[in-house]
Amino acid sequence: MPRLYEKRISSYTDIGPFNSNRELLVEGCLSSPVVVLLAAVVFAWPAGWGKRLMVIFLGFLPFFFYGYHLVRAVLVSLTLGFQSKEVNLVYNFYGQAFLFFFLLGFLGYCRCAVQKEMSYGKYLEQSVCAFLVALPVAFGLGWLNNHGLTPWLVRMVSDRKVLAYDPEQAVSTMPAVWTFIWLVLVGSTPQFTIRKKAVFGVSGILAILILYAAIVLLFETFHLAPHKGLLKLFVIILPAVVYMVCCLRLPKDRR
Repeated sequence: MPRLYEKRISSYTDIGPFNSNRELLVEGCLSSPVVVLLAAVVFAWPAGWGKRLMVIFLGFLPFFFYGYHLVRAVLVSLTLGFQSKEVNLVYNFYGQAFLFFFLLGFLGYCRCAVQKEMSYGKYLEQSVCAFLVALPVAFGLGWLNNHGLTPWLVRMVSDRKVLAYDPEQAVSTMPAVWTFIWLVLVGSTPQFTIRKKAVFGVSGILAILILYAAIVLLFETFHLAPHKGLLKLFVIILPAVVYMVCCLRLPKDRR
């Protein structure tokens, strides 16, 4: 959301009284040019290829960085035809999805290779089943939230029906994203019975709705606008941390 001294002009930001030359700032990521400069300097460095590659991979891991963003760019270009940038799922949630599946893969490694609780095939099977259950529940909860809970919460503190701060839908989709992550994590836990999964799933959804209501009221009352990157990271990390504390630390006889 623009600050009070900023005026929005299309996809540019006009910095008001603090800019005597009326220059326009173009929104964008500065990481790519920095990595290009790093790679150019390293390749121009008169050293052996072993040292060059070591510096390249230790400094930002640019090949992974570009692969990550190349896939994102391709997916965004394929979906912008029927989804605008403001509501484009790939544009808004690619990084969060990547981080979540990385955490899910790391959890699978710990269970299958380190603790040897189950095979990779069994873990994949349970994760897919949990995914198929979590996806429609998350979409349904997201629809109810956007058409019922969020407008009601916003009207409690203002005369609007939409959130004042919702960068790339990071706030309005919290209940849906949290629900999806929580149900997938709980559903893929091999020690849990179906009844235990249902209890943890429902209680987790109720806690999610309460926490979301508190966050919305806090943001709307005090006009908070945290950095969207940190906000998105918080959305992914929180349910994973809660899961590890509440579920993985249960005694085996209570699972």
